[in-house]
Amino acid sequence: MFPVLSMDEDGIVYAFLNDIEFVDTADYYGQIIGRQLVPNAHYVARLDLVQIRVLYSKKSPTNNLAQLEPSLLASDFSAFLHGSKDR
Repeated sequence: MFPVLSMDEDGIVYAFLNDIEFVDTADYYGQIIGRQLVPNAHYVARLDLVQIRVLYSKKSPTNNLAQLEPSLLASDFSAFLHGSKDR
């Protein structure tokens, strides 16, 4: 799980959840030779920590391993900290 605090809303956290399982990998003869990481689904949830409620949730349409972590831009945080009106 990758929680991210909302910059604009007090008490709101966005959580990125991943449903992943390990699957045994077998050779031609059926011998287990290793395990493979298989993503089943990715979810995002908007959580209200004050009211203890889930405000929003959505399943990602893709099961790509590249989407395991959210990407954040440092400039978003910098603009927020300096009170930029251009956000």
